[in-house]
Order: sequence, then structure tokens, then C-alpha cells
Amino acid sequence: MPPRRPTGIEWPTLVMLALSYAVFAAGTLLWPVSGLLAVVVCAVAIAQYSSLQHEVLHGHPFGNQTLNEVLVFPALSFFVPYLRFKDTHLQHHYDPNLTDPYDDPESNYMDPAVWQRTSGPMRLLLRLNNTLLGRMVLGPAIGTWFFSGPDIAQMRAGNRRIILSWGLHALGFVPVLVWLWGFTEMPVWGWVAAAYLGYSLLKIRTYLEHRARLEAALRHPPAADDLPDWLERNLADIDQVLSTFQSLLRIARVDSGLLRSEFTDIDLARLVHDAAELMEALAEERGLTLELSVPPQAPCTGHRDLLFQVLLNLIDN
Repeated sequence: MPPRRPTGIEWPTLVMLALSYAVFAAGTLLWPVSGLLAVVVCAVAIAQYSSLQHEVLHGHPFGNQTLNEVLVFPALSFFVPYLRFKDTHLQHHYDPNLTDPYDDPESNYMDPAVWQRTSGPMRLLLRLNNTLLGRMVLGPAIGTWFFSGPDIAQMRAGNRRIILSWGLHALGFVPVLVWLWGFTEMPVWGWVAAAYLGYSLLKIRTYLEHRARLEAALRHPPAADDLPDWLERNLADIDQVLSTFQSLLRIARVDSGLLRSEFTDIDLARLVHDAAELMEALAEERGLTLELSVPPQAPCTGHRDLLFQVLLNLIDN
């Protein structure tokens, strides 16, 4: 879905962001008292900061998205560039590809053929990653490996969007390092450890979100060798059915006129730019270049999410 642009300032989000920075700063200052305590406090702040980055990419707390993104420019979370998180997460929201192991960058599913080619040690790591302890201890490392590896290949191939993302991320280290070296005794490795632990805290949420009970069935299946693959395929089918059902509900609401209550004034030109920005990285991966020719403004009235979905479908086609 496109970033929702509030008409005013969303103070709760802004206050939480300020608190996240304050708690992180306080945590770094605790290093002379207790290194462990400093890492834990900073990790909690970094986990909250990462969640607020999610709010920012969806258009909060200001109506100006550039200003929103300036607020989360410092790279507190260390491992994942904000712009790459934004691109991949919005691509994840592209409903027709939800959970697809190739098109959904946040999917944990694997093509059965790829799983069969995966080495024994890697299979063991991935199975451990499906446990709560494994998700916390190994999850950040596994996630970083699978996330950064393709990005490195894309940067070598000249993908400008991904190069920009990592370049801005490197610049985001500067304010954090200035703070650490100029005002605290916390070493860089302490910050990295806190970022890893913060990533682990986020993994608890993602573990709970992805149907832990069914994943347990995948970890401890009956003797039949093909049952895990069968369960994975059916879980993907369930998600696709749910996505289709949601689409049908939307169509029904449109036909009934209920969605008219959600119509707002929209700048269609801005929406086109948002859709093109979301699809730009995917286009570059396919060797394509997106070119826009739109007026400065194109005011209209309609349902923002549905119009955005239409634009995504048009560009994808």
C-alpha cells in the first residue's frame, strides 16, 4: 500500500521516536557502569527505532515524506539500510506476490526444488531458524546473509537504487559514530552487539507472526518424507486464498458503495511517483528503466490504496 500522508503532525509517533533516541543515548552512557546493561538498553531502543522506521516508510508522522525519512537517517539499526527496508517491505505489500519465495522479499518460504538442492548444514541452520531460540540467536546473522548477498551482486551489476541505499546507510553511520566517539565510552563493537540483540528482539515478533504452531509441525513432522514440503505448499496456498478473499471483499465493498466513505482527495501525480519508486528496484533487476511523464499535480477523489494497487498492476504488466 502507498505511504499514508497525514494532514497534521502525529505526535505519538514523534514522541516515541524522540524517546528511542533518548533511550539509545542513555544506554551508551551506561557503558562505564555496566557493558551488559548498556547493550541491553541500547538493544531495546534499536528494536523500537526499527519499528518506527516501519511507520515512517508508511508515511508517518508528517505529511512530507522527505522530512519523515530525515528523522530516521541515523543508522542505529546497523544491519539493514532504511531505503532497502522500505523498497522490500513495500514490495512485500504487493498482494498478488505475497509469500511468493521469488517475488516477496520478506517470504520465509523456499521453492521445493531449491530446498532439495540446499546442503545438509544449511538445511539444519534453516530448521534451527524456525525455533524461537534459533530465530533470536541465528536469525539476525541468517537474515543479514540472505539480505546482503543478493544486494552485493546487484551493486556489482550496477543497480543504482541499491547502491544509493547502501551509500546513504554508510552516511547514516556518521552521526552515530560521532556520538559514540565524542560523548561516550561505548566501543563500536558494543553498538554492533546491541544492534544484533535489537534485531533478535524483532525476530521474536516475526516468529510469533508466522504461525508458530504450524512451523512446529514442519520441525517435527510424522515419518512421511514428503510431509514438510506438503505443509509448506499448503501454507502458501492458504495465504494466497486469504489474499484472494481479501481482494474479493474489496470488490464487494466497491460494488456496494461502502468504500465511498473512505474516498479522499488525492494527488494522482504523487501516487504515480510513489508506485514508480516502489517498482524501480524490481525494474532495474530485470534490466528495465522506468520513465515518467506526469503533470506536476493531478488532483482527484478516490480510494488511495485501490488506486495505488491499480498503478502497481499497470507498471508490472
